[in-house]
Amino acid sequence: MKGLCIVVLCICLLALCACGQVVPEEASTTAEVLTTALFGVETTTNAPPLSPAEIEELRSGPYADTIERTLKAYRDDHYQLNQQYYTLYDIDGDGIKELLWAEEWWECIRLTGVCTIQDGTAVWQDELRTGGEGNSICPSSLFKNGTVRVDGREDDELRFYYYRFENGSLRRQTMLVDGSHYFDTEYFRSDDPMSRTRITKAEFDRLQKEFEGDGQTVELDWKPLAEYGR
Repeated sequence: MKGLCIVVLCICLLALCACGQVVPEEASTTAEVLTTALFGVETTTNAPPLSPAEIEELRSGPYADTIERTLKAYRDDHYQLNQQYYTLYDIDGDGIKELLWAEEWWECIRLTGVCTIQDGTAVWQDELRTGGEGNSICPSSLFKNGTVRVDGREDDELRFYYYRFENGSLRRQTMLVDGSHYFDTEYFRSDDPMSRTRITKAEFDRLQKEFEGDGQTVELDWKPLAEYGR
């Protein structure tokens, strides 16, 4: 009887230990935590790391001059240089990888620019605005379906700017405004920077689904600009 009690006690102790296990904080990235706070659960997919051939292509291909000019611009500002990142990724799935630019901002890396190849020449996509006319916040998201979303905050509103490629150029599709996180529950859509239309929460959710698809984002292989060429 005494032996049986000891066995039962051991089983109870093991069960308590199992219930008390804590998932490490690093299991969730900053981007996942923030986007979950805004829109709910969102999955991420790692982009394949840059291969040695791709890195060598950067140094000798059409993007080389763009990177070299940027390096030169930050030559005397080591603080800003250490905040700059780059990578290659085929956003629109046409087989040609775009040069993506980013900067470190409040402990995350946000997308700040996209450069494409047009007629053999590197061209910045000027229509992309990180945060639009508002203050950009982290994270900026690249979805598996080719949509780029830039998040901003302005006038106590959360603003979400959506971009997609059209005929080789990255174009703004719309801006969705969510006021429910602050003082009201109003939602808006703006296809024109000079105007906006009030929409319902159901329409907001429908448009969000239309642009973001299943919500699967790409976790990019960002490389520090300060280490370029090393």
